Amino acid sequence: MTKKPKANRPKSVFWKIPAKIVRNRRTLRNMVFRLTSLLPRKFVLSWRYRLITGRFPNLKNPQRLTEKIQWYKINYHDPLMTKCVDKYLVRDYVREKGLDHILNELYLVCDTVDELDFDRLPNEFVLKTTNSSGTNIFCRDKTKLDVKRVKRQIGLFVKQGYFDINGEWAYRGVKNRIIVERFCTDPSTKDGGLNDYKFFCFDGKVVFFVIDTGRFSTHYRNFYNPQGDFLDVYSECPSRRDAIAGMPENLTDMINTAECLADGFPFVRVDLYNIRGEIMFGEMTFYPWGGEVRFTPDSFDFEMGEKFILPDVKK
Repeated sequence: MTKKPKANRPKSVFWKIPAKIVRNRRTLRNMVFRLTSLLPRKFVLSWRYRLITGRFPNLKNPQRLTEKIQWYKINYHDPLMTKCVDKYLVRDYVREKGLDHILNELYLVCDTVDELDFDRLPNEFVLKTTNSSGTNIFCRDKTKLDVKRVKRQIGLFVKQGYFDINGEWAYRGVKNRIIVERFCTDPSTKDGGLNDYKFFCFDGKVVFFVIDTGRFSTHYRNFYNPQGDFLDVYSECPSRRDAIAGMPENLTDMINTAECLADGFPFVRVDLYNIRGEIMFGEMTFYPWGGEVRFTPDSFDFEMGEKFILPDVKK
C-alpha cells in the first residue's frame, strides 16, 4: 500500500486550527470566504488559492492546471456550463447527447424542503441539491432516518450559494432545487459503495482519470492514464494500487461517453459510475477540487497545465 506523503498536505492556515475549536474546518473556511464575497473575485480567489496551497496563482500567465482553473473561473463564461453543473438540468444535456440510458432514476424534484414527501420515497435513496457540490445525503434505511435533521441540513444546503462561497462562475444563477435519486450499490466492492470514475477532459479528450473508492469505508484515490495504467500521483487522499481489482471491460466505452459529454468545452471533468458493466452518469464539474489542490509530484500540475489550452475568446 502506498500512502500520501506527509509533505503533500496543503500549507493552509485552516489546517492549523484545532478540531476542538471548530468541528468542520471546511465549514469555517466557507464562512470566511462568504464574508469576502463582496470583494473583487480575482482578489478573493487569489487569496483563497494562497491560503490553501501556500502560494499565489499566476493569473497573467498561468502554467499550472490549478492556476488555469482559477483563470477559468474568472474569464470563461459559457452559459452552457451553468446548465451542466445544475444537477437537474444537466439531465436534459445528457439526453441531448443521446445518452439518456446512463441517467440514474429520478424519484422527486422540489423547490423547497417543505415539498419533500418521504412517504413517496423508497427505503433507500439519495438527496441532492442542484445548486451546489458535496451536499449529497445518502439514506440506506428510511425507517432509521431522522427526518427533521435531514430537512434542516438539506435546507441549509439549498440556501447556500456555491458561487458566493467558492466564486465558481458556472454556479452563478443555478436554481435552488432538491432532487431525489435511486440509491445505487455495487456488490463487487468491499463496502457496497460505487467506485467513482472522474475523467479529466481537455478539448473533449480524456487525458487522465481518477478512481475514488471506499465511499463508505476507507477512501482511496488512484490516478490513471487513458489506457488504465496506474500513475504514481497523489493529491488529497492516499493512493492504493490494489484498491481496484482491475479496469472494467468497457473502459473504452466510458472514455467515449465522457468525451461525448465534454465535447465543446476547453476543460471539464466528467464523473461516471460503472455497476456490473452498466455506465451511469454522475456529474460534470469545470473546477475540480476548486483548482485548490496540491499534487505530488508537483510537476504533474505543470504537465496537466500544458494540456489545458486556454480559449482566446472570453464568453
